[in-house]
Amino acid sequence: MRKRILILSTQFLICTFCSAQSSKEDCPKPPPSVFSILCSQAENQAAVSDETSPYNYLFEKTIEEMACVNRQIDNDSVIRVKVQTWWNKYHNDCHCNRANFVLADGNLLKYAAQQRFEEFFEILKKYKLDYNFVDPADGNTLLDFVFAEWQKAKDAKSDSQKSFSLKRIHDFLRKNGALYKRELK
Repeated sequence: MRKRILILSTQFLICTFCSAQSSKEDCPKPPPSVFSILCSQAENQAAVSDETSPYNYLFEKTIEEMACVNRQIDNDSVIRVKVQTWWNKYHNDCHCNRANFVLADGNLLKYAAQQRFEEFFEILKKYKLDYNFVDPADGNTLLDFVFAEWQKAKDAKSDSQKSFSLKRIHDFLRKNGALYKRELK
């Protein structure tokens, strides 16, 4: 029941926000409540229940709506550019302030990694987002964060599944161009 309420309230907030938006040029900054929805969707790993939907997870739809994507007229290339433009402009506003997050106000990507939401990164790969920025919350990149969390899990030896999942996320990010802070130019 709680998941259904979350889905319905998510759809209402996003529809309200995006209803007047039709192009990249007039796509405004989403309010903080909409950014918070992405954190909830990452935490719940909320899947789309409609089999005809082009999305696997709700966060995909939310991101595209926040980037003012119109799937009826935008092709894959235009969608990618709109999402990249949105991400480059607002990635520092995509932070999660959750009690179960080890990093207060850390970036959404770090929260998804901590939640071991591996599919999140695989799906975001299609947008070719820039992962290589320093998060003001901790002064590190996504790869630095994932590596540190992986090492903590490995050293704790209490949750080998968490360690293995974080290693897979680390390796996936590294393979797809993610850098450590020391490697940034």
